[in-house]
Amino acid sequence: MAEQTTDDGITVQEIDAAYEVLEVLRENLQEDGMGNLAEIANEAHYLVQQYDEGARWTTGYDLPEVGDVLTDPESNHPRVDGRVKVVEVTEQPSRTCHVDVKTGRRSVAYLNPSHPADAPVVKARYVEGSDKVYHFPVTRLE
Repeated sequence: MAEQTTDDGITVQEIDAAYEVLEVLRENLQEDGMGNLAEIANEAHYLVQQYDEGARWTTGYDLPEVGDVLTDPESNHPRVDGRVKVVEVTEQPSRTCHVDVKTGRRSVAYLNPSHPADAPVVKARYVEGSDKVYHFPVTRLE
């Protein structure tokens, strides 16, 4: 799976770890009566939060936006022209997203073996067709 990182190469796990360390440090300093140092840890926590909120996160894939109309070139439905409208973009890899099909419960990756198993799942409806939402690996849509 492509690990989610910022443009600077910092991972989600690193940001989460920084939050945890700074929170524990602040609490311990506060309990030990070191209020001034606790305030410094609090400011550092705030800086990590600002970085996190302002960072551009990426999974290594170009992701569409909700409302985009894309084409499913692999559509083989005779009454559908292959255009889909995106209703949700997820960060979930297709190998961990499961859907119910006639043969049982299968991962999106299993149903799309020619696409990377770590490709994030995009949920979309065919423009011409029912209101049913389909799950696609992002690499399947153009």
